[in-house]
Amino acid sequence: MPLASALSQPRPLALLDVLARAVAQLRQAHAQRRAYVALLAEFDRMSDADWFDLGLSRHNARDLARHTVYGR
Repeated sequence: MPLASALSQPRPLALLDVLARAVAQLRQAHAQRRAYVALLAEFDRMSDADWFDLGLSRHNARDLARHTVYGR
């Protein structure tokens, strides 16, 4: 096949590739959000004594969960 005709062939799956990547990103974001909410629920079940034993404060729960799940 000549190069000119190979370059002129449209790639029909490009849109599907983009959509597949978008769906994968949405699934990953949803999974991370579920992990974040589950971790917050676990933190909520901890007593103040548990927090004290860890050397942490209950007030840092959201920051700690965000850093643990999202790495930020």
